[in-house]
Amino acid sequence: MKQLSIIVIITIVLTLLVASCGTKPTEPLADNPFDLKNPHTSGDPFRLTAQIANGGITLEWSNPDFEGLKSFKIYRSEHEKNMYALLTTLPVTQLQYVDKNVENAHSYWYRVTAIDENDKESGISNISAVNINTDPVLVING
Repeated sequence: MKQLSIIVIITIVLTLLVASCGTKPTEPLADNPFDLKNPHTSGDPFRLTAQIANGGITLEWSNPDFEGLKSFKIYRSEHEKNMYALLTTLPVTQLQYVDKNVENAHSYWYRVTAIDENDKESGISNISAVNINTDPVLVING
């Protein structure tokens, strides 16, 4: 009889515990302007592009609509998924950079982040890639 009472009490306690946890957890509010889930951010705030131009690879990006930006950091890798190294840090007024330290027959992947006045770094931008293959081409009659 005593065991039955303990089993009933444990069952009631577990039922109450499960019932009190009925609310599904929610994600935190998106307050980071660089967070793609932030409703005030439409897609990637940087819109980074890279192309062969100006004697190297020219990178261009948009200035995210965010007060307190101090600078941008440009990262480069020769591997798509990893080993990104800091290439340079630029003032917030500069939205273009030319990477002239590139070689033929190499591929480069770039991404950019923003630094705020408290030295907090944003999440990364989209990744933009360029494959340099400037082998001579001879075109005869089109």
